[in-house]
Order: sequence, then C-alpha cells, then structure tokens
Amino acid sequence: MIKLSKFKACCWRQRVSERGTRTAWVVAFLAMMTVPGSSCATGTAHANPVILTDQQPQASLAINSQQIASRPSTLEIDVTDLSNPELVPIGVAIYMVSGDLKALVGSFAFYPADHKGNFFLDCKAAVAQIGRAQTGRAQNVQLLFELRKLRSSAAWKPVRVTIATPKWR
Repeated sequence: MIKLSKFKACCWRQRVSERGTRTAWVVAFLAMMTVPGSSCATGTAHANPVILTDQQPQASLAINSQQIASRPSTLEIDVTDLSNPELVPIGVAIYMVSGDLKALVGSFAFYPADHKGNFFLDCKAAVAQIGRAQTGRAQNVQLLFELRKLRSSAAWKPVRVTIATPKWR
C-alpha cells in the first residue's frame, strides 16, 4: 500500500467531449518524487518534509541546479505542522548555501506562537548571489533552515516545526 500525502498531489482540468462538453477533474498522485517535466514539478529534488525541533534546530536540503538557473523570484514555505505547547516565541531563517557562501533568503515568525502558516519569501537577491558565485563552477547548493528563539534569553522548550518541500515560483 502506498501512503500519499496532500503535498504530493496535483490537479488539473481536462475537457471531455461526450454529447456536449463537460469538465472532468483528473487527480494525479505522485508517490515519492515530483515527476520532472510535469506541471507539478515546482519543488526541489528532495521530496521529504523538513523537520526542525528544539533539539535539532537546523536542517538542510539539496536544491536542484535547474531551480537556480531558472532564476525564481519567490520561495513558498508551507509549515504543515507546528507543535509549540509552551508558546515559545520562535521563527525560521532560510539561507541558500554553496561552499563558503551563505545567502539569506528570508525569515518569518509565528504569531500566535502555535499557529502554522504559508509564507512567501522574495528569493531574487539570494538566487542572484549564489548564481554569481557558481559561474563556471558546479557546486552543490542547499537550502538551510534554522529554527530560532525570538528572545535569546529564553530557555528552549519542546518545539517541533514541519515544513513541506518548498516551492519555487
């Protein structure tokens, strides 16, 4: 049995002709990875969610080199699950990393502290910076996610943030 999640599905409309015209919805479920070249291929090469916790506040995933070459302007971050029972004020910073270069894509915070959300970050400057650094060189590029306390003096309490595979727009 294949377990599917809402993040690996896409829909499109298809016109069907049968004694007139009607519209049928076709749903394609993608099992493990987005199919290259399909209309749903908007994510990175990595299909698993990013999980940040108070014990593991950093995580990264590889970026498909074609994503950088296409010069996207926006990175969509969908926080699908947030567990913050003590209401610790937290945020997430996202960087593009290539070799020694670390370019800030953007950051966001949760308000109220236990409400998940969908965030759109302007990534043009980071993509341009990484693109210039990669000219003539093939290096691995990663998205680095950092969970941060908004009050540095506060103690960490149990926190868990789950982020779906980011989408480039």
